[in-house]
Amino acid sequence: MGGVIGQLSYLYCRSGCQASVVASALTFHPPNPPFYKFVYDEATSTYTLEFATQANAVKYDDLTVELLRTSTHTTIPLVCLRHKGAKYTVIYSHGNATDCGAMFFLYAMLAVACKVNVVGYDYTGYGASIDGGVAPTEKQTYKDIECVYDWCVETQLVKDPAKEIIAYGQSVGSGPSTYLAMKRPVAGLILHSPIMSGIRVLTPSRLLACFDIFPNIDRVRKVRLAWTALSRLLLLIEHFTSATGAGARVGDPRRRGRGGGFRARRAAAQRRAPRIPNGTILLQSSYDM
Repeated sequence: MGGVIGQLSYLYCRSGCQASVVASALTFHPPNPPFYKFVYDEATSTYTLEFATQANAVKYDDLTVELLRTSTHTTIPLVCLRHKGAKYTVIYSHGNATDCGAMFFLYAMLAVACKVNVVGYDYTGYGASIDGGVAPTEKQTYKDIECVYDWCVETQLVKDPAKEIIAYGQSVGSGPSTYLAMKRPVAGLILHSPIMSGIRVLTPSRLLACFDIFPNIDRVRKVRLAWTALSRLLLLIEHFTSATGAGARVGDPRRRGRGGGFRARRAAAQRRAPRIPNGTILLQSSYDM
């Protein structure tokens, strides 16, 4: 037996017939060493962010650095970039083979360009949590993003999550972001180069469904978001995507503008796009992480 099915069958046997182990091994590849580290300051009892190379170093004035404890007793790093007067807080779930250090420039650009708070975090087993000895898994990423969500509420960074929190998922990060939008109240969902599901990246065959993770194609249909929040968010995304060169697809079944400019481009994008639930934005770009 050859091809994808043969290779997965081999890995399945090598793992002791544990499908979750195979799925995690194929999905998660945290950078080692990380692109940053947290340095604890005993004088102030706080952490600071130190980049591995000056090429990644970006200064942001209103920055909070935390180590959070999840419900499964793992430790995950978090960086919060606050923007004065921000109406929205973006919880950014990054893609594979990267971490908060490599993504920090993008966090800063997003915060400044869109005038939003940006909360970036690393999954268990990534970045500053890589020394914990716990490997990343699909189920753990759900615990991780829920921990970040709770931190945003408990610290009063947001007062009304249903009107203020935007879940932003890139590539593999589309999995925990879609899960969060399905389980918790959020104002919007942005999926940047998302995956339909883990195994569908390799093959459309459902014979390998036992290895599948992050079933976004099924979960995104269950996401329900407020149109009022989306209409305001569209202006931010249009501004940001024009600066980065990404294209936007918008789930908007109500308004189909016929005039020129932004509304016409939005209507044209919708006619080309597959059915997207109301309140969800898909971003497509020439790069992925």
